[in-house]
Amino acid sequence: MELKALDLTTLSVPEIDIKYTQKEIKKILESNSADYFPVTESSKCLGLISKSSLQNHGTRSEFPFEHIIKPDLHIYFDNHIFDILDYFISNQCVVLPVLDENGNYLGCINSDSLLNALANTLTYKIPGSVITLEVYVNDYSMSEISNIIESEKTSIVGLIINDENLLDNKIEVILKLNNSNIDRVIASLERFEYKIKSFSSGESISNDKLKEHYDALMHYLNV
Repeated sequence: MELKALDLTTLSVPEIDIKYTQKEIKKILESNSADYFPVTESSKCLGLISKSSLQNHGTRSEFPFEHIIKPDLHIYFDNHIFDILDYFISNQCVVLPVLDENGNYLGCINSDSLLNALANTLTYKIPGSVITLEVYVNDYSMSEISNIIESEKTSIVGLIINDENLLDNKIEVILKLNNSNIDRVIASLERFEYKIKSFSSGESISNDKLKEHYDALMHYLNV
């Protein structure tokens, strides 16, 4: 199954509409442990606001528009899980608003729903191969990497990003592929100037190694 943003969208982090009363906002804050909330107006997302900003707002009647942050941070319902991961990594966010094709707010993706989805993609017992890429953070594009690999009739069935030993602004992108014959995949990645740090065909990562990199991923997402 190819996961899209809509599949991960949740309403567990409630929106804060600018028309909500102070009483309504206070009730939301008391019943939810999230640190950031999407701000909406007429089904449009205006950005995010922190719980502390809303709590410090006190009894002022007007909405604290000056505390809204990241007005351009959002993703669309049909974006791939790899695009979502790109957004979380590049923006270090814990809540990502999801919009429909008309720009209307549908809900959000939080770090919990993303990590649960990623955990389900870590299918390292499936026969295939493992490739580790070394990529500069600023050059990282999981969408481009997946397009290159899929052009060789191979699919990514598992993904881990590791910055535990981050040097020179580089990360490790560890990919599990469903194909044991990856010569063409490696050639294609190298043609696009990707550095292959290591690869193994027909083998699986040990449970300890998987946990090590998964823990690194959770650290990278600031969970």
